[in-house]
Amino acid sequence: MRVTAHSDRPLFIGIGRAADADGYLGSIEHDEVSELTYHPFDVDYEHADGGSPRRAPVGESFWVRSANGSGTLALDWEPMPGDWRAVVMNADGSRGIAAELQFGARTSLLWWVGAGLLGAGLLTAAGAAVLYAFARAQR
Repeated sequence: MRVTAHSDRPLFIGIGRAADADGYLGSIEHDEVSELTYHPFDVDYEHADGGSPRRAPVGESFWVRSANGSGTLALDWEPMPGDWRAVVMNADGSRGIAAELQFGARTSLLWWVGAGLLGAGLLTAAGAAVLYAFARAQR
């Protein structure tokens, strides 16, 4: 995950178990991404009313990975089983955030999918060649 601030205020990004993050955000005014589409790109948010956090996010110990600072922040995390939340907020917990977020994933699974599709394509081509040769021999 990469976050670029559009203000001079330091940002915080963190990943935590859903129950812990939801408990922290429960009484805080925040927005959650409720729907995300890519073609065309569109994001819908659900707003939750509340106050300011009692403690800044950097002071919480439940985050399994986090980063804070100004400018562009990057956070690498290897997913684990369970329900997780990614949170982006001002490092001091203040309201109002302006940032650009980028998410990406790396997986070795794509190599296996690609190899499987290539193998299936080669088998299909070989089968087509055999059928073509058989059809020509029948004439």
